[in-house]
Amino acid sequence: MDTVLQSRSRTVTIAIDKPFCIIGERINPTGRKAFAAELREGNLDRVIEDADAQIAMGCDMLDVNAGIPLVDEAELLAQMIRLLQDHTDTPLCIDSSVIEALEAGLDAYEGKALVSSVTGEDERLEVILPIVAKHGAAVIGLTNDETGIPETALMKCADCPARRSKFGVFTFGSPVKPNACGRHWSAMTMTMFGGAAAKAAPVNA
Repeated sequence: MDTVLQSRSRTVTIAIDKPFCIIGERINPTGRKAFAAELREGNLDRVIEDADAQIAMGCDMLDVNAGIPLVDEAELLAQMIRLLQDHTDTPLCIDSSVIEALEAGLDAYEGKALVSSVTGEDERLEVILPIVAKHGAAVIGLTNDETGIPETALMKCADCPARRSKFGVFTFGSPVKPNACGRHWSAMTMTMFGGAAAKAAPVNA
């Protein structure tokens, strides 16, 4: 089944028989001291600059992360999302490990967002997947969990339906995300989950 993601006026479809979807991940203050300082000061000019640069280079979607210390991440992420949606019709991927920020970002987003991401630990699934279902979003499901990275892709793919069914989400597909760190690359499979209101579900770049 295809993964369909939407902004206010644009749709991106991710599927085996579709062109490769490129998600730009530059809008992220991690390891970028100058950008982080600008965000703390309320200066979002670089958000737009990074968005324009990535779109010009061919990105189909933009990942948005506001994870820096000493700020209200929920408020900042929502502000960044609203700014980007006023500037571009490129669909967004909301990237946060903070539940409050994730919810604020999904509340602010107009369309069908992609969430990055959820790992396979039960406690994370129990928190993230109901939020995904509530907002009709899609989420990248990473197959590593408290036991580590599985030896084979099939070990975790087989487990997906049972682990997601109680959260009201559907499994859409399993594109492979290679792990450059060694022999476990084949096990780093991403399963796409979408809420009951979702039209489909996604791939990280």
